[in-house]
Amino acid sequence: MTHDDLETMSFGMVLDYIDEYLESKNPNKKPKTRHANQIDFDSF
Repeated sequence: MTHDDLETMSFGMVLDYIDEYLESKNPNKKPKTRHANQIDFDSF
């Protein structure tokens, strides 16, 4: 990525790029999220 690329990107776009780059370097990392089930909705 060049300096000109960074100048045209917003701060959020740079953070998204960094996040995608890190995920591509470690594809075996499992996300720390799970899908909510009915019990979760009932307790909410």
